[in-house]
Amino acid sequence: MSGYGTSFGRIHSPGSTVEGQNVVGTLKDIFSQGNFRVQMDRVVFLSTKWEMIRFEDGEKLEKNYKEAWKEDVKKGLAFGQLPLMDPEVAWCVTDGILHLMVATGLEGSSKKLSAIADEMRERAWKKAEEKRKMADENSRVRIMQREVDELYAELGRTEYGKSLQSKFRKVSEEQDRIMGKLLREVDREGLKPKEKEKLEEQIKDEYNLFLREFRGHFAEVRAMRIVIGPHLREFYGLLEPVSDFA
Repeated sequence: MSGYGTSFGRIHSPGSTVEGQNVVGTLKDIFSQGNFRVQMDRVVFLSTKWEMIRFEDGEKLEKNYKEAWKEDVKKGLAFGQLPLMDPEVAWCVTDGILHLMVATGLEGSSKKLSAIADEMRERAWKKAEEKRKMADENSRVRIMQREVDELYAELGRTEYGKSLQSKFRKVSEEQDRIMGKLLREVDREGLKPKEKEKLEEQIKDEYNLFLREFRGHFAEVRAMRIVIGPHLREFYGLLEPVSDFA
């Protein structure tokens, strides 16, 4: 019987030699046992565990494997990479292998498989970066909310502070109402470019008006010698005082 095959090997395998001879043995022996026969131009060596080794070291090991199996390489053995032990990545790489197994010419197949692995790495990096940014943003929002709660608690100690607290709430509610409506409108499908540009300018103007109002209220907070949290100061663009009690 003849057909196609994929051999798997850990790129960081602790039992491998520098030459790569002990990783999976000699491929021609593995794929020629019994009645099973596979030509080397129908075999892909797919290396795994790349996330557990430096990329440069992995490339060096892969180069060593190719040199160790140079006779098999001449017969068509191709190399692929599974950059992450992730189901989505694995299916994508496997799908690429299935499409390329029927192609002749090792060099083209190896390059295409390498491009697939690079694309998967890029996707994984972007996904991880998005998660990191989201986690940072969520953390920032939680800290800001804590600073708002602390500010309101301080304002609630006096009648004047309570009135100032009401001002903050009123502006915040008004901002949510007006800005929410404008943001929904600017995202509306079928909006003409000039209409969108006009709405974006209006959003910018409204934001600056609310920002000015918030800053005015924060000036009153400082006049009461109440500390404003650093994240609130940064978000509203407030000048950092030499001392909140100066």
